[in-house]
Amino acid sequence: MMRVLLSAMSLISCSLLLGLHGQLQPAGVELDPDQPRQYFEVGELAAAKASRKDDLDKARQVLAMGVVLAERQNDRQTASSCCIAIAKTHGDDPWISQQLWDLALQLDPSRLVQWAEHRRMGGGQMLRRDAAECIRLARTAEYADAKALLDRRGVEDQIRQTAQRLGYNPGEIVSSLRRQVSHTGRDPCNGNYFDAQVENGQSVRRVCREHAYPIGTAESLSMLRQYLAIENACVNDGSELADWGGASAMGQQEALRDPSIRWLVSTYGIDPARPALRNGRWVSSP
Repeated sequence: MMRVLLSAMSLISCSLLLGLHGQLQPAGVELDPDQPRQYFEVGELAAAKASRKDDLDKARQVLAMGVVLAERQNDRQTASSCCIAIAKTHGDDPWISQQLWDLALQLDPSRLVQWAEHRRMGGGQMLRRDAAECIRLARTAEYADAKALLDRRGVEDQIRQTAQRLGYNPGEIVSSLRRQVSHTGRDPCNGNYFDAQVENGQSVRRVCREHAYPIGTAESLSMLRQYLAIENACVNDGSELADWGGASAMGQQEALRDPSIRWLVSTYGIDPARPALRNGRWVSSP
């Protein structure tokens, strides 16, 4: 009897995996909004099987919907499990992974040991450091080095993600950086603010004309503040911001962002009013 049950379970798992590619939902299998555990099981399998971004995005949506449905039914363990399953798909984005682990702990405090073990920042430290260095080099007119970093795989995405997290427009930030690092030419002032010139027998200091902006700045004061906030966020060190002025300039006066179900819904673009998946589309009922 046990052998028959195991064989049946294997066949079900195989049929799920075979149907996950493309439409994600296997033929003949309906996700029941009254059974959130199904969303966890199907979404986790889909994420493991996904070979394309579209497939992975759909798997994340299934898991996110599982969080919403399980939380509604007060099944906090399943809701938490769905959060953790999504977090595992974001290995290249430590920040969003942290948010998901925080939400998992909020939903199920018994996950404290797992949270403490897995929430820590991992391999993204080098990428964040490169992103911060890219912005610093752009500000200090070391354009060639800044451009080389900006063109390095993952650095631009890291800057975009950090800008998004801080509430800035990622497109504007990157466009500004691209414009700034495109400037080339001689640096007669050797990195100083002023270029000394002789007029009427006297030495006069003028702002270096070889730079589009004074060294250490950006296109505007607003953009400079955003640059500095992104640098600070990437190096993950606000310990030196002891005065309120520095904290304000770096955007550190903002309230702590606690992840919530609403944040999850917005992040993964799901509609709780359409919890059923039919032929790859979210609908209101099976």
